[in-house]
Amino acid sequence: MIRFPRLYRLETDQSATVKDRMQLVNNSWIFQWAWARHLSGRLVGELEQLISVVSTSSCFDSDKDRWVFSLDKSGVYTCKSVAAKLDTCLLSSNSPAIKTIRNNLVPQKVGIFVWRVLKGRIATLVELDKRGIDLGSILCATCGNEIESIDHALFKCKSAVDVWKSIHKW
Repeated sequence: MIRFPRLYRLETDQSATVKDRMQLVNNSWIFQWAWARHLSGRLVGELEQLISVVSTSSCFDSDKDRWVFSLDKSGVYTCKSVAAKLDTCLLSSNSPAIKTIRNNLVPQKVGIFVWRVLKGRIATLVELDKRGIDLGSILCATCGNEIESIDHALFKCKSAVDVWKSIHKW
């Protein structure tokens, strides 16, 4: 419902769980969807993503679908467990004793934000459109003059320039 809202809207029985739509036949999962109409275009790609996600997940006997975080023995996601796993996976080839270097002068949220900007992972309208999210327009919602890219949203939009000027004056 949350991750694939378009597919959810096309499901005829919205109280059904993903597990309700799966059947194990000869050790293979068969999906039996009940769509209100034939899927086409982006919806076919979203269905493939959904099947991929579900195929790599575990099914449970409980009433509700749920996710299990397989990187931690408890099955519960925590930032600490992810950081520890990243440390061991990314740094194990050099030295397992080395931990990820964190700069205490820069708040962690700022460091993550800068990293996301550098990787192009900020949810601007252009990036959302690339991911197949239907938008009315990809023009900047603030100024309406240019396409809302990361560069425009952070540095070129009049509102962003005004913020940077205020910070500079401060």
